[in-house]
Amino acid sequence: MVANIIQNKELAQDVEDTSFNLKLKTIGICSINKEDWLVTDLACNMINVASVALYDTLGSEMLNIILD
Repeated sequence: MVANIIQNKELAQDVEDTSFNLKLKTIGICSINKEDWLVTDLACNMINVASVALYDTLGSEMLNIILD
């Protein structure tokens, strides 16, 4: 179900790394460590989307840099 939501809502962002000639679909997960995070991460793996853990301890400035 989570995998369908990610695909249908197009929540994954395309990222291209020209240095390594890679094209990835990524999604950021901002959550405490609990079952929801694990299920979302597993769903991303099922649909070949790389998950990126975003922690509130990074601070708003760093989160803005990562999300940009």
